[in-house]
Amino acid sequence: MGTHRQPPRSGLGELHSIRPTKKMRAVVKRDADFLEFLTLHPDRDSGYTH
Repeated sequence: MGTHRQPPRSGLGELHSIRPTKKMRAVVKRDADFLEFLTLHPDRDSGYTH
């Protein structure tokens, strides 16, 4: 599972974009021992095959 780091927003800490499945993306942040899911949405690129 790859991640993409985004600069921190005010008060949110460091955000990461992950791909929990081949067709979904999520924006998450770490909170101590937990991974907090902030958004979950279909991956735009999943409709294209190579």
